Amino acid sequence: MVPIAVGVVVLAIAAGGYFAFAPDDTAAKKQIEAMQKQLREAEQKNAELKKAKETEEQAKLALQKAKEAEEAARKSGDLVKQKELAEARARAETEAKKSADATRVREDEAKKSSAAAEKAKAEQARANDGKAAADRAAADKAAAAKLAAEKAAQDKALADARAQAEKQIADLKASTEKAEREAAEARAAAEKAKASAVVASAPPSSGDDLLAQAGQLDQEGKGRDAVKVYVQAARRGSGKAAKRLGEIYDKGLIGIPRDYAESLKWYNAARVLGEDVPMAKGR
Repeated sequence: MVPIAVGVVVLAIAAGGYFAFAPDDTAAKKQIEAMQKQLREAEQKNAELKKAKETEEQAKLALQKAKEAEEAARKSGDLVKQKELAEARARAETEAKKSADATRVREDEAKKSSAAAEKAKAEQARANDGKAAADRAAADKAAAAKLAAEKAAQDKALADARAQAEKQIADLKASTEKAEREAAEARAAAEKAKASAVVASAPPSSGDDLLAQAGQLDQEGKGRDAVKVYVQAARRGSGKAAKRLGEIYDKGLIGIPRDYAESLKWYNAARVLGEDVPMAKGR
């Protein structure tokens, strides 16, 4: 922004000097008026660029805070908070990009306005002093080159930061998926251990007699009594009793509500005891 502002000030001085010493004719006055208009436009575009840069810096700060909050949630293991902050971070990234794009537009407008003002200044300077005009043109060229180099450096820094953020997001996604897989495997292992524990707690004696008693009670519609005897039979090694308990808790029975967890437990016990039990579909 400094080269643009300096050029505007020099233009104001050049215009004022010419207005004081130029011939008093209509063409000269019109030229001065045009230069003054370009000066005002350049000052306005420069002010808009400054405001856009401030907005961009605020958006970058908001994005950084969102990333830090997301990282803190990830370290704490709070998945719900992590999801909320990931959405907040995505919104902050969008706002940061919008602000950066707006800044680029303001930069282009400021450069165009400054270029127009500099052109008028150069033309007026050549009319007053050819050598001074040549010197100012060289200085303007150097300032433009410096501005372009600074912008290129800023663009590269922004691209590097964006690439690093995208890599961090990808790493976080991979670690989250790994944690979910490990949790699913742990749940499956726990279910298997629970089913094995049910079977292991059963006495070695046969439960065929108890299975027959439970079946009779089941046919008579005495659901609660039948379940009690089925449980005793399953704990004495009856796979059929365990399978029937899985069916009862899966579909429900008079006096016995459906219980998905109990159904899984007894189905798993039946499999351990050698019964053929189809895998239930996930709910």
